[in-house]
Amino acid sequence: MLSATAGKYLVLGAAVVSFFLACTAENMEEPRKASPVVVFKSRPQSLSQEQRNELNFPPELIAQVEAASGGTVEPFFETIWSPSKNLKGDIMLGRERLAGFSVHTTRAETLISDFSDTLRKQGFLIFMSEQNYGSVPD
Repeated sequence: MLSATAGKYLVLGAAVVSFFLACTAENMEEPRKASPVVVFKSRPQSLSQEQRNELNFPPELIAQVEAASGGTVEPFFETIWSPSKNLKGDIMLGRERLAGFSVHTTRAETLISDFSDTLRKQGFLIFMSEQNYGSVPD
């Protein structure tokens, strides 16, 4: 005769064996393949004449930066956040404002060191964006 402990293990073993027999390859689901992700990036727009006039930067300054960078100047926008008036200010609304111009270049450090003093004397700031300094993205 079997002891009570052996009986428990026998029942437990039978349950485990029946569980494994129930899990056949036919019942298993195929792992789903992730669908590809497509990211669309808009083409950078060059700084229009209207935007150049709005910025009121000296045209020779823009030409010098463009020539030194080897790229085309593009508009640089900042987002202005303001509380909504019709919802008691609970929701912030953002709008973009032209704040300057930017250039995509691989020589950013050289460009900044060459133009920093000249631009600062004229009241302008030159900097690298998208470097994620601090705790939030630039």
